[in-house]
Amino acid sequence: MMDNILTITKDVKRFLIIATLSMIKSLHNLKKNLYFFMHIESELTGVKMKIEHLIKNDNIYFIDKSIKDEVINDLIDKAVNYNYVKDREKFTEAIFERENIVGTGIGFGIAIPHVKLPCIDKFFILVGVLKNPVDWQSIDNNPVKIAFMIGGPDNDQKKYLQILSGLTMFLKEESRREKLFSINDKKEIKTLFHDF
Repeated sequence: MMDNILTITKDVKRFLIIATLSMIKSLHNLKKNLYFFMHIESELTGVKMKIEHLIKNDNIYFIDKSIKDEVINDLIDKAVNYNYVKDREKFTEAIFERENIVGTGIGFGIAIPHVKLPCIDKFFILVGVLKNPVDWQSIDNNPVKIAFMIGGPDNDQKKYLQILSGLTMFLKEESRREKLFSINDKKEIKTLFHDF
């Protein structure tokens, strides 16, 4: 019986160690994401960036995929097909490299994969509305319902931050997010971004 108790104790300790390490990793990722968006806010205090001209009907897609990488690759296909990206290989590598370093699932059912590269001439936003929520290893562990893919040239950091700031300002309002999740019409989604 004592052996059984010792075995259980070891298992419990092992579980607690794994759980603690997992929590530390999650907190570390949370800290990185919070630092990133705090940096945007500090850089752009008082700046109101309109992003509605980047949210086009043709850039809104309803995606029926169940895995994060499939969703990302689907959006990459769209970016290449619309000639937003000249070098698919470099763009794909950069997008997934960012995902591996700091996940882009910012929480609340939203992911924002984003990158700046010389092979991109102008800024764009693609909106992927997911038919089924997808696990994105988000900072709040909630699955993603909508993914916004942002790309732009690497020589305009200020505009890049303005776009990210404008989008996060829009998404921080819970009522807007809930309305966004409930709409299945491209024109209605685009209308939500009016004045942003």
